[in-house]
Amino acid sequence: MLLDFIKIKKNIPRENAMQSIKTMLGQTWDLSRQFFCPPDSPDSGAITIFNLFFEKLNLVMTKILKNVVALASLAPSLFEFSREFKDKSGEQERRIVGISKAGKSMAEQIGKIAENTGIVSGDSEKIKTEVKSAMELGESSVDRFTQIRQHVNGLVRTINVLDENSKSIGDIIDVLNHISDETNILSLNARIEAARGNVDNRGFKVIAEEIAALASQSKTATGDIRDRLTILSRKVNETVEAVKMVEENVMQGQTMIVNANQSLKNVHTHFNHLAENLAKVEESTVLQSRDVKKVSEDIGDIEESVKQQVKGVETIFQVAEKVNGICEAMILDAGIFHLSGHKTAQKSAEQMALEPDILSFDRGRQEQALSAGLGQYPFIELAYITDNTGRQITDNIYACHVQGRDALNRGYHADWSLKEWFVQPAKTRHTFVSRVYRSSATYSFCFTVSVPLFRDQSFCGVLGIDINFKNMLDI
Repeated sequence: MLLDFIKIKKNIPRENAMQSIKTMLGQTWDLSRQFFCPPDSPDSGAITIFNLFFEKLNLVMTKILKNVVALASLAPSLFEFSREFKDKSGEQERRIVGISKAGKSMAEQIGKIAENTGIVSGDSEKIKTEVKSAMELGESSVDRFTQIRQHVNGLVRTINVLDENSKSIGDIIDVLNHISDETNILSLNARIEAARGNVDNRGFKVIAEEIAALASQSKTATGDIRDRLTILSRKVNETVEAVKMVEENVMQGQTMIVNANQSLKNVHTHFNHLAENLAKVEESTVLQSRDVKKVSEDIGDIEESVKQQVKGVETIFQVAEKVNGICEAMILDAGIFHLSGHKTAQKSAEQMALEPDILSFDRGRQEQALSAGLGQYPFIELAYITDNTGRQITDNIYACHVQGRDALNRGYHADWSLKEWFVQPAKTRHTFVSRVYRSSATYSFCFTVSVPLFRDQSFCGVLGIDINFKNMLDI
């Protein structure tokens, strides 16, 4: 290929020069190429103009492609950033929607709490009123129990007096029984005396009998009174015991009512505190409900803003995607032009192909020679060698500046027999310069220069080097 380049510098026939230009315009435009023809040729002026045009176009395209590559290098980052921003915005939108729903739900719940607190506060006021009424009734009951106790105490005293009087009547009855007994004795003596006497004593006898009858009736009456007094005394005792039990129950009831009334007072005190706290809670929940409602409305506004933001991010994402696609298309379309950098890369590859270690087809020596070539030509990203069947016989040798090169594909023993960069040099036995493409290894824009390798004039394989398109523009 180097010899072909030298031949181009020589004068070539008119037909060959014009035909070469025509052929080039239908294929890849090699803007670094110079066309020559005899000065006296009718096409000499046209050839000169073409050479000046290609030279100027080479400079212009180099500047344009530098800017395009610079933009293209930013486009993936912009695209990735916009994609991440889109994802984050979508996540933010989902979270805001969730927060908005939660805020609305919280506002509704707090509104219900405020409403229920108002109801509870009203109920507590009613309960406080009822407790106060119960306290008043309890105090009234205590007063009534006190009166009942006083009446019971009076009744006990009256019954005790009645019992004492009953006992006094019993004593009197004892006296009457004694008198009755004495009367019977006296009547008996009178009858005895009347029996001794004469007829005149008959009246005395009758009187004695009447006295005896009276004494007997008195005895019977006092006995009956005693029986009744005994029954009365027993009933009085039972009544006293019952009254004592009533008194004890009244005292217990009074004590219980006093304790219950004290408990009601405590309940009333607690309900006063509860009512005060509920009033404060009600006031706070009303204010909180109003504030949360306002926050919910603000969140709704934020939600709407986020939705608009997401739409804007979606537009940015689409624009970034479009810019990325356009830049990539521009760079790929620019592959139709071969600039001076292509020529430099081609010469570098052809120079490497002459190295004895490369032509040794010893894997270790070849890989060392490839590493040395990458050190000599820093614009090369990747170098490799295949045999004459297209099977790769070395590892991929990456430049030191390639990020993550240790994790990249080694490529050894890969079959490239159908790839254009192998097919062309194997077929034409000339150096091949590919169009720009995106590398599957480094994902950067690059082009391949592949040089046929010969030993003893026999085709033995292909040397391939990948040049970063951005680096090519600087050489």
